[in-house]
Amino acid sequence: MSPYLPPRESIPTIQAGDGAPGILTACGEVGVAATSTPDLFARLDKPLVEHFDGPDGLREQFIILLAESARPGIGTRALTEALLKQCLILLLRRKIDRGSPPIPWMTALTDPGLARALQAIFEYSSERLTVEKLASVAGMSRSAFAAHFTRTLGRTPMNLLRSARLRRARELLATTNASVAQIARSVGFSSRSNFSHVFRTAYGVDPTHFRAISFGSPKLGFTQRAS
Repeated sequence: MSPYLPPRESIPTIQAGDGAPGILTACGEVGVAATSTPDLFARLDKPLVEHFDGPDGLREQFIILLAESARPGIGTRALTEALLKQCLILLLRRKIDRGSPPIPWMTALTDPGLARALQAIFEYSSERLTVEKLASVAGMSRSAFAAHFTRTLGRTPMNLLRSARLRRARELLATTNASVAQIARSVGFSSRSNFSHVFRTAYGVDPTHFRAISFGSPKLGFTQRAS
Protein backbone atom coordinates (compact mmCIF):
# COMPACT_ATOMS: atom_id res chain seq x y z
CA MET A 1 0.00 0.00 0.00
CA SER A 2 1.28 3.44 -0.89
CA PRO A 3 2.10 5.56 2.20
CA TYR A 4 0.32 8.47 0.54
CA LEU A 5 -3.04 6.69 0.41
CA PRO A 6 -5.35 6.75 3.43
CA PRO A 7 -5.66 3.36 5.20
CA ARG A 8 -8.75 1.32 4.35
CA GLU A 9 -10.46 -0.83 6.95
CA SER A 10 -12.29 -4.04 6.21
CA ILE A 11 -14.96 -6.21 7.79
CA PRO A 12 -15.34 -9.97 7.29
CA THR A 13 -17.57 -11.11 4.42
CA ILE A 14 -18.74 -14.58 3.41
CA GLN A 15 -20.08 -15.67 0.04
CA ALA A 16 -21.98 -18.95 -0.19
CA GLY A 17 -22.19 -20.64 -3.59
CA ASP A 18 -21.54 -19.38 -7.12
CA GLY A 19 -25.05 -18.45 -8.18
CA ALA A 20 -26.83 -15.12 -8.38
CA PRO A 21 -27.10 -13.08 -5.16
CA GLY A 22 -29.96 -14.20 -2.95
CA ILE A 23 -30.47 -13.16 0.65
CA LEU A 24 -28.08 -10.53 1.99
CA THR A 25 -27.19 -11.08 5.63
CA ALA A 26 -25.26 -8.68 7.82
CA CYS A 27 -23.48 -10.50 10.64
CA GLY A 28 -21.54 -9.06 13.53
CA GLU A 29 -20.45 -9.59 17.08
CA VAL A 30 -21.01 -7.28 20.03
CA GLY A 31 -19.02 -7.92 23.19
CA VAL A 32 -20.72 -7.15 26.50
CA ALA A 33 -18.51 -6.93 29.56
CA ALA A 34 -18.81 -5.18 32.91
CA THR A 35 -16.87 -5.46 36.14
CA SER A 36 -18.35 -8.04 38.54
CA THR A 37 -21.22 -8.78 36.18
CA PRO A 38 -21.92 -12.41 35.21
CA ASP A 39 -22.24 -13.26 31.54
CA LEU A 40 -25.44 -11.47 30.55
CA PHE A 41 -26.23 -13.87 27.70
CA ALA A 42 -25.05 -17.14 29.26
CA ARG A 43 -28.62 -18.46 29.61
CA LEU A 44 -29.65 -17.64 26.05
CA ASP A 45 -30.42 -21.05 24.53
CA LYS A 46 -31.69 -19.97 21.12
CA PRO A 47 -31.25 -17.06 18.68
CA LEU A 48 -33.20 -13.84 19.22
CA VAL A 49 -35.33 -13.21 16.14
CA GLU A 50 -37.14 -9.95 15.50
CA HIS A 51 -38.74 -8.46 12.38
CA PHE A 52 -37.98 -4.77 11.91
CA ASP A 53 -40.33 -3.34 9.34
CA GLY A 54 -42.32 -0.16 9.17
CA PRO A 55 -41.31 3.34 10.27
CA ASP A 56 -39.55 2.15 13.45
CA GLY A 57 -37.56 -0.56 11.71
CA LEU A 58 -33.86 -0.85 11.04
CA ARG A 59 -33.88 -0.60 7.26
CA GLU A 60 -31.65 2.45 7.14
CA GLN A 61 -29.12 0.94 9.55
CA PHE A 62 -28.86 -2.22 7.47
CA ILE A 63 -28.49 -0.24 4.26
CA ILE A 64 -25.47 1.49 5.82
CA LEU A 65 -24.09 -1.82 7.13
CA LEU A 66 -24.29 -3.40 3.68
CA ALA A 67 -22.78 -0.32 2.05
CA GLU A 68 -19.85 -0.36 4.50
CA SER A 69 -19.35 -4.06 3.82
CA ALA A 70 -19.22 -3.46 0.06
CA ARG A 71 -16.97 -0.38 0.25
CA PRO A 72 -15.04 -0.31 3.54
CA GLY A 73 -13.14 2.86 4.32
CA ILE A 74 -11.75 4.91 7.16
CA GLY A 75 -13.85 4.39 10.30
CA THR A 76 -15.74 1.37 8.96
CA ARG A 77 -15.17 -0.70 12.06
CA ALA A 78 -16.28 2.04 14.45
CA LEU A 79 -19.37 2.77 12.34
CA THR A 80 -20.43 -0.88 12.03
CA GLU A 81 -19.89 -1.48 15.75
CA ALA A 82 -22.11 1.50 16.59
CA LEU A 83 -24.81 0.32 14.19
CA LEU A 84 -24.75 -3.23 15.57
CA LYS A 85 -25.04 -1.95 19.14
CA GLN A 86 -27.99 0.19 18.10
CA CYS A 87 -29.66 -2.85 16.55
CA LEU A 88 -29.06 -4.93 19.69
CA ILE A 89 -30.48 -2.25 22.00
CA LEU A 90 -33.59 -1.80 19.86
CA LEU A 91 -34.10 -5.58 19.73
CA LEU A 92 -33.85 -5.93 23.51
CA ARG A 93 -36.19 -2.98 24.02
CA ARG A 94 -38.80 -4.59 21.82
CA LYS A 95 -38.56 -7.89 23.67
CA ILE A 96 -38.97 -6.17 27.03
CA ASP A 97 -41.81 -3.89 25.89
CA ARG A 98 -43.66 -6.88 24.45
CA GLY A 99 -43.40 -8.70 27.77
CA SER A 100 -41.51 -11.67 26.33
CA PRO A 101 -37.88 -11.20 27.39
CA PRO A 102 -35.95 -14.41 26.57
CA ILE A 103 -33.29 -13.98 29.28
CA PRO A 104 -34.04 -13.90 33.03
CA TRP A 105 -32.18 -10.66 33.77
CA MET A 106 -34.27 -8.88 31.14
CA THR A 107 -37.41 -9.89 33.01
CA ALA A 108 -35.87 -8.65 36.25
CA LEU A 109 -35.19 -5.23 34.71
CA THR A 110 -38.92 -4.72 34.19
CA ASP A 111 -39.48 -5.20 37.93
CA PRO A 112 -38.32 -2.08 39.83
CA GLY A 113 -37.64 -4.00 43.03
CA LEU A 114 -35.58 -6.72 41.40
CA ALA A 115 -33.78 -4.14 39.28
CA ARG A 116 -32.67 -2.30 42.43
CA ALA A 117 -31.51 -5.57 44.00
CA LEU A 118 -29.51 -6.49 40.89
CA GLN A 119 -27.89 -3.07 40.87
CA ALA A 120 -26.87 -3.52 44.51
CA ILE A 121 -25.38 -6.95 43.75
CA PHE A 122 -23.38 -5.76 40.76
CA GLU A 123 -22.24 -2.41 42.13
CA TYR A 124 -21.75 -3.26 45.80
CA SER A 125 -20.82 -6.95 45.70
CA SER A 126 -17.93 -6.35 48.13
CA GLU A 127 -20.29 -5.04 50.82
CA ARG A 128 -21.82 -7.25 53.53
CA LEU A 129 -24.98 -7.93 51.55
CA THR A 130 -27.51 -10.41 52.89
CA VAL A 131 -30.85 -11.64 51.63
CA GLU A 132 -32.49 -9.40 54.23
CA LYS A 133 -30.63 -6.31 53.00
CA LEU A 134 -31.37 -7.08 49.36
CA ALA A 135 -35.02 -7.67 50.22
CA SER A 136 -35.10 -4.26 51.89
CA VAL A 137 -33.57 -2.67 48.79
CA ALA A 138 -36.25 -4.37 46.68
CA GLY A 139 -39.00 -3.22 49.08
CA MET A 140 -40.14 -6.78 49.80
CA SER A 141 -40.21 -9.21 52.69
CA ARG A 142 -37.30 -11.64 52.91
CA SER A 143 -39.30 -14.72 51.96
CA ALA A 144 -41.20 -13.03 49.13
CA PHE A 145 -38.01 -11.51 47.72
CA ALA A 146 -36.03 -14.76 47.86
CA ALA A 147 -38.80 -16.70 46.14
CA HIS A 148 -39.45 -14.04 43.49
CA PHE A 149 -35.73 -13.56 42.76
CA THR A 150 -35.06 -17.28 42.39
CA ARG A 151 -38.15 -17.86 40.28
CA THR A 152 -37.32 -14.98 37.93
CA LEU A 153 -33.56 -15.40 37.58
CA GLY A 154 -33.20 -19.13 38.08
CA ARG A 155 -30.68 -18.74 40.92
CA THR A 156 -30.71 -17.50 44.49
CA PRO A 157 -29.59 -13.97 45.46
CA MET A 158 -26.54 -15.30 47.32
CA ASN A 159 -25.57 -17.50 44.37
CA LEU A 160 -25.58 -14.50 42.04
CA LEU A 161 -23.71 -12.40 44.61
CA ARG A 162 -21.03 -15.08 44.91
CA SER A 163 -20.71 -15.22 41.13
CA ALA A 164 -20.28 -11.42 40.97
CA ARG A 165 -17.60 -11.53 43.66
CA LEU A 166 -15.71 -14.35 41.94
CA ARG A 167 -15.70 -12.56 38.61
CA ARG A 168 -14.32 -9.43 40.23
CA ALA A 169 -11.70 -11.50 42.07
CA ARG A 170 -10.70 -13.21 38.83
CA GLU A 171 -10.22 -9.82 37.19
CA LEU A 172 -8.06 -8.57 40.09
CA LEU A 173 -5.95 -11.74 40.13
CA ALA A 174 -5.20 -11.30 36.43
CA THR A 175 -4.57 -7.56 36.44
CA THR A 176 -3.07 -6.58 39.81
CA ASN A 177 -0.25 -7.57 42.16
CA ALA A 178 -2.45 -7.53 45.27
CA SER A 179 -2.10 -10.61 47.45
CA VAL A 180 -4.75 -13.33 47.36
CA ALA A 181 -5.75 -12.42 50.92
CA GLN A 182 -6.14 -8.73 49.99
CA ILE A 183 -8.26 -9.61 46.96
CA ALA A 184 -10.40 -11.97 49.02
CA ARG A 185 -11.20 -9.19 51.48
CA SER A 186 -11.71 -6.56 48.79
CA VAL A 187 -14.39 -8.57 46.99
CA GLY A 188 -16.30 -9.47 50.14
CA PHE A 189 -15.02 -12.86 51.36
CA SER A 190 -14.47 -13.28 55.08
CA SER A 191 -11.16 -15.13 54.77
CA ARG A 192 -8.58 -16.27 52.26
CA SER A 193 -9.31 -19.94 52.97
CA ASN A 194 -13.02 -19.53 52.31
CA PHE A 195 -12.30 -17.54 49.15
CA SER A 196 -9.82 -20.14 47.87
CA HIS A 197 -12.30 -22.96 48.48
CA VAL A 198 -15.13 -21.18 46.67
CA PHE A 199 -12.83 -20.11 43.81
CA ARG A 200 -11.51 -23.65 43.33
CA THR A 201 -15.04 -25.07 43.37
CA ALA A 202 -16.16 -22.59 40.71
CA TYR A 203 -13.16 -22.66 38.37
CA GLY A 204 -11.34 -25.91 39.11
CA VAL A 205 -8.09 -24.22 40.12
CA ASP A 206 -7.01 -22.24 43.18
CA PRO A 207 -6.45 -18.45 42.98
CA THR A 208 -2.64 -18.69 43.04
CA HIS A 209 -2.55 -21.10 40.11
CA PHE A 210 -5.13 -19.06 38.23
CA ARG A 211 -2.90 -16.00 38.59
CA ALA A 212 0.08 -17.97 37.27
CA ILE A 213 -2.00 -19.08 34.28
CA SER A 214 -3.08 -15.51 33.63
CA PHE A 215 0.55 -14.40 33.64
CA GLY A 216 1.47 -17.05 31.08
CA SER A 217 2.80 -20.06 33.00
CA PRO A 218 2.99 -22.93 30.48
CA LYS A 219 2.82 -25.71 33.07
CA LEU A 220 -0.63 -25.05 34.52
CA GLY A 221 -4.04 -25.85 33.13
CA PHE A 222 -7.37 -24.11 33.75
CA THR A 223 -10.91 -25.45 33.48
CA GLN A 224 -13.81 -23.14 34.21
CA ARG A 225 -16.84 -24.67 35.89
CA ALA A 226 -20.35 -23.35 36.20
CA SER A 227 -20.64 -20.82 39.03
